[in-house]
Amino acid sequence: MPHFKPTGQIGPISLIARGQNAHIIWQTLPFPAEKENIEKVIMRLFCAEWSKHGVLVIWSKNQEDHFDFTLHLPGGKIFIDLIELIYRTEPGQPYLSRELRVDVTEYAKQICEAIENKSRKYGAATQTPIHLLTYITHWRFETSEAVLRLVQYYFHTHPHIFENIFFLSPKNRDNANLRVIYPTVPGLFEGFDPSLYVGSIYLNLDPVKWELHVSSFSEGIAVDS
Repeated sequence: MPHFKPTGQIGPISLIARGQNAHIIWQTLPFPAEKENIEKVIMRLFCAEWSKHGVLVIWSKNQEDHFDFTLHLPGGKIFIDLIELIYRTEPGQPYLSRELRVDVTEYAKQICEAIENKSRKYGAATQTPIHLLTYITHWRFETSEAVLRLVQYYFHTHPHIFENIFFLSPKNRDNANLRVIYPTVPGLFEGFDPSLYVGSIYLNLDPVKWELHVSSFSEGIAVDS
C-alpha cells in the first residue's frame, strides 16, 4: 500500500516586467503524494548537487524496514536515511500555519531532537557507513545560518551514528541548496557561544502575500529572487 505524506510549498519567486506591466510568479515545486516518490525527488536533487562538483552518485531505493536508500560510490556503498524538517509552533497542521517568526534556538532544538531520535532508532553504527539527509518542502521551514550553526555545534559535541549529516533546501526541479551539518571543519567552533542566540528570531515571508509596488520598469526586465 502506498504511504501518502503531506508536503508544503517551496520554490523560486520571479518578478516579470514588460513595459508598465509587471507581475510576480511563484514557481512551486510539485511534489508527489506518496512518501516514497517524495523521497526520490529529494534524492535526485541531492545527487544532482554532488554531480556539479564532479561526484557521480548512483543510488537505489531499499525495501521497507531498511535504510531509505543505498548510495553506490567508487569507495563502496553507503546507507542514507531521510528526514523532513518541520518547524512546529502550535498544534495542528504545520503546513497551514501563517506564523512568520522563527525562533532560532527553538528550531535548532527541534532539528537536533529529530536527528537524535533517528540515531537512537538504529542504536549503533554498522560496518556500512550511515548518512542522514535532512530536507524541507515548505517555505516556512527554511533555516537561517544561525539555526544551522547551532545544529552543527550540537552534533560537533554530541555523539550519534551518522558519518555525515546533510541539509537540503529545494530551489526548483533541478537545483537545491545543499549544506553539510556534520562533520565540520576543525576550529569552526573555537570560542563559539550558543547562548548568544537565545531570544533571536528571523522572518520567513509568506510568498502568497507578496504584493508588487512599482513606479516604472524598463522593457523586458525579469528579476528572480
